[in-house]
Amino acid sequence: MTRHDPHRQEPSIDRSVATRRDFLKKTVGAGVAAAGLTGAVGTAAAEGFNTPWLHRDGNLVKDPMGNEVVLRGVNIGDPKRLNVTASARGKTAEQVVRAATDESDGWHSRFIRIPVQPWDVAELPPVPMAWGMDDPPAEFVKVGEEQGYYEPPLFTADELETYIETHLKPVVQACIDNDVYCIVDYHRHWGDGELAWAEGDEYGNPKGPNPGLDEEVRTFWDTVAPHFADVPNVLFELYNEPTKPGWGPEDVIWNGWRSVAQPWVDIIREHAPRNMILIGNPRWSRMVWGIKYGEFDGDNLGYTYHAYPGHAVTDFDDDTGNAWEQAPLFVTEWGYSEGRCKWICGNDQRFGTPFKEWASERPIHWTAWCFDPVWLPNMVERDFDTDSAQDAIGNPYGGTIPEFCTDLPCDWRVLGQDGNYAGVLVKDWLTEVREDSVPQVDYDPHPPAAPPDLAATAVDQTSVAIGWDQPANPGDSPFDGYVVYVDGRQRTTLGPDTTTYTVEELLSDTRYQISVTGIDVAGNEGRPATVTVTTDAYDDSTPPDVPSGLEIVDRTHESITVSWSGVTDTGPSGVHHYTVALDGSVRTRVAAGSTETTLEDLAPETEYEITVTAVDTAGNESAASAPLAAATEVDRPGADALLLHTFDDRDAWPDGNCQGEGWTGQSGLTTEQSDGRIAVSYDGGGWMGSKLGTDISGYDYLKLRMAGAAGGEHEQVSIRLGGQSSSFEDTIGALSGQELGTEMSVLAVDLAANDAPATPAEFRLFFEGTGSVTLDDVWLDSVPPGETADSIAPSTPADLAVDGTTDESITVSWTESTDAGGSGVANYALWASTHGPVETVAETTVDGKTTQATLSGLIKADRTYQIHVQAIDGAGNKSAPATVLAATTGDGDPPTTTPTDEPDWPAGATDPDGDGLFEDLSGDGRINFPDVNTLFQNTDSDRAARNSEFYDFTGDGVVDMQDVLALFESV
Repeated sequence: MTRHDPHRQEPSIDRSVATRRDFLKKTVGAGVAAAGLTGAVGTAAAEGFNTPWLHRDGNLVKDPMGNEVVLRGVNIGDPKRLNVTASARGKTAEQVVRAATDESDGWHSRFIRIPVQPWDVAELPPVPMAWGMDDPPAEFVKVGEEQGYYEPPLFTADELETYIETHLKPVVQACIDNDVYCIVDYHRHWGDGELAWAEGDEYGNPKGPNPGLDEEVRTFWDTVAPHFADVPNVLFELYNEPTKPGWGPEDVIWNGWRSVAQPWVDIIREHAPRNMILIGNPRWSRMVWGIKYGEFDGDNLGYTYHAYPGHAVTDFDDDTGNAWEQAPLFVTEWGYSEGRCKWICGNDQRFGTPFKEWASERPIHWTAWCFDPVWLPNMVERDFDTDSAQDAIGNPYGGTIPEFCTDLPCDWRVLGQDGNYAGVLVKDWLTEVREDSVPQVDYDPHPPAAPPDLAATAVDQTSVAIGWDQPANPGDSPFDGYVVYVDGRQRTTLGPDTTTYTVEELLSDTRYQISVTGIDVAGNEGRPATVTVTTDAYDDSTPPDVPSGLEIVDRTHESITVSWSGVTDTGPSGVHHYTVALDGSVRTRVAAGSTETTLEDLAPETEYEITVTAVDTAGNESAASAPLAAATEVDRPGADALLLHTFDDRDAWPDGNCQGEGWTGQSGLTTEQSDGRIAVSYDGGGWMGSKLGTDISGYDYLKLRMAGAAGGEHEQVSIRLGGQSSSFEDTIGALSGQELGTEMSVLAVDLAANDAPATPAEFRLFFEGTGSVTLDDVWLDSVPPGETADSIAPSTPADLAVDGTTDESITVSWTESTDAGGSGVANYALWASTHGPVETVAETTVDGKTTQATLSGLIKADRTYQIHVQAIDGAGNKSAPATVLAATTGDGDPPTTTPTDEPDWPAGATDPDGDGLFEDLSGDGRINFPDVNTLFQNTDSDRAARNSEFYDFTGDGVVDMQDVLALFESV
């Protein structure tokens, strides 16, 4: 353990709960009770509800053991709004969570949705109040009767940080403390769809994100996601209710939504690799059936649907398109009341019971709206004297908040005894399903120990047999098996009952480092046990035959697939592998038995020389094969290109183009679209075109990847950008200065030189005479013709090996990486991380011509680390990292023993790791359960208080249950 550093960034959320009840709940299964701890273990309060990491499996959500999980609960109000208006509402946000999860009061919510409203972050009046103001805030846009919206962006990252620290973190912590999951929801809504999520027509044709909204959403998730990335209780809801564009061609709307929102999903996933992301959809999150046109990219994604009586009553399958059969479906809003109506007017019979019957027969997750006495439709009412039920209780940030409740919290009454509100139905339903489809394993951050007694039991020229004993597994998750590594690279995984393995297909007379780790069902991987073995030597000095028959199997603009004839080895050891070289540098190795490989990350329209050698098990290498000259195909659109047409599933002729805009038509042509291309035949002339309302002023070139049937068609095909009066119209040959042949080529048109309009409105092709062309891709970018933007990563550093170790450093070396993109390897990044729950503990960067480096300042002697080396080229592209396991030497410093006088409790305690904290309270030289027991029994004593600096393992200035839990986790 390490002493608390006041400058260190602490974890955003305390996932461990500092109470004796929760300490006992978390430790009884691990043996602390047997060590002498006392307490009421096994009560309903102590059992709690498991909240491990969840993951998607098809259309289901599952816990780490593969058990299906269905989450059900309620919405609360915006936590800042709740806190600011608590004296009028009767509860703070944290008190609302406790009330919604209070099993003693009959509330069994396992899932709390937390809406974060941009106008509450910015402290602006509620939307209905802003509409009625004579002088509303400058950000407010009034539209129609009692409708309007706030123009984004509404807040800065600093304002959002303040909101997170003051309001959001405490309410998430309340969910953790009460053992439930929660949704952090970016809660944009209001207005009849006036705030568009994309630029374009109201009834379709999205043309890219609303710039202000895009900035606000990016700021929100860039700021929020990192705070909760390590909290398994938290799910993220991308966008509450996107509205327009929402009508028009369904596939165009959905694909436009995907193109706008996918970068937002990517931002969350970059910060939070494990949390589930729930994705809303156009038409107020009622277009969830759009997933049939294609899901978003990424892992652990679910989709949301909102249901109110004004939209649908009983036919929910039709309304959702049975989306729940394809992906996890979360109904994050549903509710009703017979009071103030419009979209929410309903009762148990007409809406509540049909919804319950539908959801109960399907794996539907839900949070009912709303566990609040003010926001409609409300499930509760205030059980104390008030003089107003005005929605939002006036202006919480510019008015006076009524003091109806002076001694928080005050009681709320559940509504719905008469069937006219959802409260009673929701409460009874949650009680009925409180044990249904719940996680069967709790959150567990504790990895298994290193497998003991790892040893080589047999060695020959090509294999090593190893064996070990089963390791201790201190966490609650069942032990799941082993991972075997050879020289830092994973070789295989094994089941929990297997403690032997034979590593085969090794080279003879070669030193190997073989490691075995344990892993539990929660995915925690422990420290490795490692053995170093040298295989026996072969009496063989004869190389294999030279490979022949090298030929091209396939090629793209960035890869070449080659094959060759297999060879035999005239010596006794046999062929082990083939090496494949690109322009003289080894690019890959292929195991014997395979004679084909694909060389990737190549530059477009570039010729390479490829050779192959054969290597036998004794390490003898043949001469190189005859070289094969092979060229990649011409370029395709890069990552920064603006795609117009790719003629694949997202760009189906004649429904639309890649920007979600429709075709303007065609005439006089015969077309056939297949395999991502369109063949266009013409006889006497014709035209085809699509809308292009996007601003293209930021691009320099229009490019077409195409081929002619006979060659010379560049004089028959013309381009026009804009309407009939546009000056941008001529043949492709005249505009590009290039000719069209029968092989695919890229014709590039200089936009500025040809006076292209900034927003053309239309892209049109004209055809004259008789002929045929094939179009593959049409796009805009700023890469000059004949050049390619380097988006190709360098090769992974090869042959990473440990050259030396000390008690605080590890030296490694590697083979120089190559960079097919042309920018050249600029430097190498190195870092060391602990095994299991990964934490970077040292890092450095060296020049691109250096192939050896030392990582210093490692925190422990006799500790195993993963050492990573990554090549970075001049364009900033990063290779996949190479990884090797290495351990520092030595036994570490001897433990420091406490003086006999101070600290006076407990006498003889030691500091095994020299960090100034005395974890070994019993003085037996080990950190074990007797130490935890001693601290547990003495946290309230005066002696603990007098000596807090030695036993304050959490760094909060006191010795309390948090320190007991921290010491237990260390054990």
